[in-house]
Amino acid sequence: MNEVTPGWSALLALQRATHATLQVLAAEIADLGLTGSEINALANLADGRSRSVSELGRAAGTRPTTLTSVLDRLERRGHITRSPRLGDRRGVLIELTPSGRHAAATIRLAITGIEQRALAPLPAEPDVAPFPWQDAARQHSGQKEVNDPADASRCPVEQAATNRADRRPAVRH
Repeated sequence: MNEVTPGWSALLALQRATHATLQVLAAEIADLGLTGSEINALANLADGRSRSVSELGRAAGTRPTTLTSVLDRLERRGHITRSPRLGDRRGVLIELTPSGRHAAATIRLAITGIEQRALAPLPAEPDVAPFPWQDAARQHSGQKEVNDPADASRCPVEQAATNRADRRPAVRH
């Protein structure tokens, strides 16, 4: 039987980093008035390709039944259209409208900015682990020793978001 071990957890660190990143993203695009699920759907449609509900669900990591209510809201706001899929009476294609393309482009621009800021401190040498959690993961797997395992609990994106958390709106799902 597995025992619960105290201390650092890769999965929890990823969850915290994801949550912190979504908080930063929501704050940067707050003027769009979108929920986290709507942001996710539009970001996955940003390339302009039409998708079926199941294709978008796979890309967004969301079940089609859950995605339906998100698509209903995006359609009411005029960001997407749903049209019958040729040759498939039950199939529906989702496409961005002009306002949806604008929102999706705004989201992708914000995502790119967040990525650039998060990756900016990375060193050019690929063998160096720039984030404390990478050293901790290596230590846990036996790959490399770390200087201070106590520093391995948070990544820079999480730290940046935590430092600004009091000024950021909560992410709605």
